[in-house]
Order: sequence, then structure tokens, then C-alpha cells
Amino acid sequence: MLLSELFGHERGAFTGAVARKPGLLALAERGTVFLEEAGDLPLDAQVMLLRFRQSGEIRPVGATDEARRRAADRRDSSGS
Repeated sequence: MLLSELFGHERGAFTGAVARKPGLLALAERGTVFLEEAGDLPLDAQVMLLRFRQSGEIRPVGATDEARRRAADRRDSSGS
């Protein structure tokens, strides 16, 4: 449920997922999402958050490779 809230889900990803739903990270766009005590999250959630932080990739629950989307990233792409 946590991953679905953060990353969203595709239709049919789990029982009750009757439509595609964007997650909080996608809805925040170029805004801020504050996660207190992220180290206490389950390891799979930490891995997905690290991937998001490093590459801006959001992969909704139940997504196939074609359904991956790029997220907006506030960091300067030049690395400075």
C-alpha cells in the first residue's frame, strides 16, 4: 500500500486497482515530498526511493517496462 501511495499503480496491479492512479511523487511534480524517518521504510521502498532520487524514475506498482515514466527532477542536469 505504501508503494502504491508513493509511486502510484496501474489498473489491475492488485485487488481493487480498477484504474491507473498517479502516486504522490508524480503529483508533487517539481514540489517537495517530505518523508520523515525514511530509514524505517521497508527495504523495497527504500530501493525504489533511491532509484527515484538518482534517476528520477517512477515505476508504478504493476507497471511493465513500457509504463515507466520519468519524473521531474529539481537538480541541475549539469551536476553543479
